[in-house]
Amino acid sequence: MSFFFFGTLRERPILEVVIDGPGSHLRFVDGHLDGYAARRVREEDYPVLVPVANSRLPGVVVSGLTALDLERIRFFEDAYYEPREVSVLTGEGLLACHVFASPNGCEDLDEDLWAFEHWPAEDREIFRLVAEQFMARFGFVTFEEADADWELYVARAREMVLGRRRVAGKR
Repeated sequence: MSFFFFGTLRERPILEVVIDGPGSHLRFVDGHLDGYAARRVREEDYPVLVPVANSRLPGVVVSGLTALDLERIRFFEDAYYEPREVSVLTGEGLLACHVFASPNGCEDLDEDLWAFEHWPAEDREIFRLVAEQFMARFGFVTFEEADADWELYVARAREMVLGRRRVAGKR
């Protein structure tokens, strides 16, 4: 099964945290999904897929995911997103794959579109650390139990990244 990633899982180090490995068995093909855009969830650092006429959402089609990779990705995305079939235009032509989309939509979105290319490196690092904490609970607790501590993971990750920046600034 192939997936189109347009947001946080498009960041290879985050995907590798989620699948718990280097992803050397995966194939990555750049592409775009027509008629959709990404908008940031308010007060969070991740986007959600929204339909937008005449829009083109860039991302990557990832194929070669194992059953365990998919189980781990489903845990990471669980209650908020479900796979939906889409066709993504790539340099190899139109590829059928899946994308994670909110089944009920999401009303609590920022007005501006979210762009992977403009996602700050510091925010990417914070999100990677959040994913590490969240995924460390895979196989031990339910998604709901892991998700209940999301804000704690974010606070810890921010402190780690900002702490490193303060230490580096003193040198």
